[in-house]
Amino acid sequence: MNTPAITISTPTSSHSHPESQTSPEPFIGGFINPADLKRSPNDPFHVGPPGSAGPSSPTSPSIPKKPKPPHVLVGSHPYDVLVRYNTVFIVDDSDSVSGTEEADGCWLALKSLAHVANKYDMDGVDVHFVNSKKVGKNLKHTKQLSELFRSVTKKGDCNLGKALQDILSEYVKRLEKAYKEKDLGKRAKLMGSIRPVNYIVITLGEISDEKKLTKAIVSAAKRMDELEISITQMGIQFIQLGEGDRRSEDASIAKYFQKLDDELEGKHRIRDMVDTAYFDYYQHDHSGSLDGLEDDELMKFILGGVNRHLDACASREIDDTPY
Repeated sequence: MNTPAITISTPTSSHSHPESQTSPEPFIGGFINPADLKRSPNDPFHVGPPGSAGPSSPTSPSIPKKPKPPHVLVGSHPYDVLVRYNTVFIVDDSDSVSGTEEADGCWLALKSLAHVANKYDMDGVDVHFVNSKKVGKNLKHTKQLSELFRSVTKKGDCNLGKALQDILSEYVKRLEKAYKEKDLGKRAKLMGSIRPVNYIVITLGEISDEKKLTKAIVSAAKRMDELEISITQMGIQFIQLGEGDRRSEDASIAKYFQKLDDELEGKHRIRDMVDTAYFDYYQHDHSGSLDGLEDDELMKFILGGVNRHLDACASREIDDTPY
């Protein structure tokens, strides 16, 4: 059985998704946000139980009358929510990951997390890089991921702020365009065609433009807040790569990511859509897989950005190594 050829695009080239890809049914996120239930019944993006005002489908999840947690998972397993999301990886390709150990650790995290995501995202995952203009779309196989990852030269500064700014801005522009459609039917259809997105950023964290990174997140969050887009529309999970023996040296980087996770919401009065986790690549390098991870660790890596319960679980709760 032949493995499908890898699909790589650049911002200057056009890209069309496979013909077999169908537009997903209208859905705003993978969790039920109680705040959405307070919206006007005339709002085409109103989220409510079957039979309520607003668009619905035969597969609309039922809503508990008095949900205790702020967000309720859909499905029997937390990973089931990935069916609703487009999983997009943003991978560090700076000089900081040019070493053999660092590159291998970055690849291990990417291939392992993509393997889990692809069990639920039938379209395959997308992969962007911090510096390279190469982009992988709808990648479903490890061979495709490997060809793309190995084809990118690891060099230069880690301009993660610029990369994330470009990616987030492009996505939010699509939401804004749909929201400005005056015809409510067309508006709901356009919104339904934009799948919620789960960004997973894999980096050593030696970021050269921290202020721009913070600004990119705050700007995207504010623009979505202004449109009253569901909080489940977008999540960003930062995975800091590191080695156990050097973790104390990585403490300043970890503190910066933790600020992105804990302080942006209150300081800038925006939604909470960021989570962080620490990945010790040396710990898993010998086995070449993440099979040794506990379920809650793996879930945090993949779902932390879109699952507020996992976001609340600090990295130190799943890793006893102190900073």
